[in-house]
Formats: sequence, structure tokens, C-alpha cells
Amino acid sequence: MRENNGSKKDFGEDFSHSLILHRFSLIHLSSVATIFADSDFAFPCYIFLMSTNSIPRWNLDSIFPSLNSPKYKSALADVKSGMENLENFIASAKKLMKDSPDNFDFPIWLKSYLESEDKVARIFTSLGAYAYIIYSVDTMNTEYLNNMAKIDEIGLRVEQIDIDFQQILKANSSKLDDFCSRFPEFAAPRDILE
Repeated sequence: MRENNGSKKDFGEDFSHSLILHRFSLIHLSSVATIFADSDFAFPCYIFLMSTNSIPRWNLDSIFPSLNSPKYKSALADVKSGMENLENFIASAKKLMKDSPDNFDFPIWLKSYLESEDKVARIFTSLGAYAYIIYSVDTMNTEYLNNMAKIDEIGLRVEQIDIDFQQILKANSSKLDDFCSRFPEFAAPRDILE
């Protein structure tokens, strides 16, 4: 408890630990500070003496060692080629639906599309998470910022592909039963497809 202007306030042990720790990781401080939450009271915030070398950092090597690592560059290339593949799937479905709908085997197309989309989504999710994490701890790093712009640009392509995919699903909704019977491994999440 802390007295201030005759009033007593109890803040407990877990008062804004995550906010305080986040601030510690972003700002190097080497003293004890008092932070005033509002004009009625103040609480002591003990800031540990630390050098800039001891600021905690996430170890992201299991995801990607760096933006310049072969692993990261390969994943980025895989996403780009995977996106082109998905765009080709969409284009071929639209063409078959328009030119020869009787020759369009929607269940086979959908299975292939979903398998390809799953691979791309897994890699894209890792790239996006990595980009946002490294940028969040060093917002002044222009290389990280430029990388986020690349990821966001890919995200726009993902959104367009998803819109086109939903249109194809809607146009072929009567064939979903056939799809689920031919490929039962996809039957469980059917409500997602509808």
C-alpha cells in the first residue's frame, strides 16, 4: 500500500506486469522510477539495473535465424511460388467453369486446391509471425519494416485469392456432398466450406 494525499491504494502483485516488462524491453532504464498513474495516487515501479546487453530477446532461431538466412529466403520463395500456384488453380477453375463446366471435376480440383493452400498458409503464417515479432522489438530497423511491407503485400494477394476461392465454392456448392464422399478426410470441416 502506498499513501498519497491521505488516501491508501492497494495495487496487488500482478499490476500491469506485462506492460511494464514490455516497456523494459523497449527502453533502457537504469534507476528506480516512480510512475504516476493519475493525479490521485502514485505507485513505485522498480526498474532493474541492466545494461543494453542484458535486455531479454526472443530466440527465434527455430523459426528463422534471420531475414538473410537461406531458410527465410527459401520460405519467402516457397510462399511466392505457392501463391502463383493458387492463382493458377483459381484461373483454371474459372476457365473450366466458363468454357466447359461438364469437364470441371470440382471435387478433384477442390482437394488439390486445399492441399496446396494448406502448405502456403503454414509458411505464410510463420513468415508473418516472424516479421511482426522482430519488428515489434526494433521498430526503427528499416530492414524489418521493409520486410513487413513485403509480407503485407503477400497478404493482399492472399485476400484476393480467398475472395475468388469463395466465389468458386459458392458456384459449386451443390457438388460439396460429392467432394465429402470422395474425400472423407475433408468431411469433418465441411461447415467451413459452406
